[in-house]
Amino acid sequence: KAAEEQQRQGAISLDDLMAQRLDTLTAQQQVQDALSDHANASQALLLLTGYSAVLPVTTPDTPALTAALVETPAWLSNLPSQRLLERFDIRQREEALKASNANIGAARAAFFPSIKLSTSVGLQSDSLRTLFSNGSGTWLLSPQLNLPLFDGGRNQANLDLAHVRQQIAVAEYEKAIQNAFREMSGVLTRRQQALGHVRNEIERVALVQEKVRRLSFELNAGATERTALLGSTIRIAEADAAGRKSLDELQQNRIDLFRVLRGAEPTTPPQS
Repeated sequence: KAAEEQQRQGAISLDDLMAQRLDTLTAQQQVQDALSDHANASQALLLLTGYSAVLPVTTPDTPALTAALVETPAWLSNLPSQRLLERFDIRQREEALKASNANIGAARAAFFPSIKLSTSVGLQSDSLRTLFSNGSGTWLLSPQLNLPLFDGGRNQANLDLAHVRQQIAVAEYEKAIQNAFREMSGVLTRRQQALGHVRNEIERVALVQEKVRRLSFELNAGATERTALLGSTIRIAEADAAGRKSLDELQQNRIDLFRVLRGAEPTTPPQS
């Protein structure tokens, strides 16, 4: 309404008025998209935990939330690969091996890499990265059977990798391990990308805020038009929305990390 009155008085052009209307419609659509995303996330949360989240009335302390998410949690620093042994799928495959009278210690020594999954700052370690080829993502680790897997070592064939892999339980165990490390590699790669997005958006918001501050001084001095300040204020809202989206990405990555460590299937929100 204020912009329409300014246009009628000749303070702004018709093009400026149309641009502001377009910005308003875009902002309204972004609000609707955000509400829809929140509804889908709430449905997924309800299915996964039985907990129903309501739309918050107050705005969270974004700087504090950002600092908490960007900071590396203690449990993610130098994370040992042994944590993956807690995954449901790997535990299930090890139980199947036990049922086949397999030596679990020998199986782990042969097929399970004992490495650091993450660095001190919670990013993918070189040891994890080099388990896969750069191009195709092929598993590069060559198992070594130094201990017999079955029958207490009475059969020399139990030291033959090709022979042992013919056992279905062994093949499924090896596949589960590779899948666990592959998922961990993927989620840590996405964490690095999400952290980069958050830091970029923090810088972007700061730059736009500085521009608005300077335009406010210029407006008070009569050196610029109010429309320039209004446009920059809209840019702040857009940058803030993008920043919150990048924070959501980082929060989702934290959830994915817990899922990967437990071997749970990802939850897809139901389609409305």
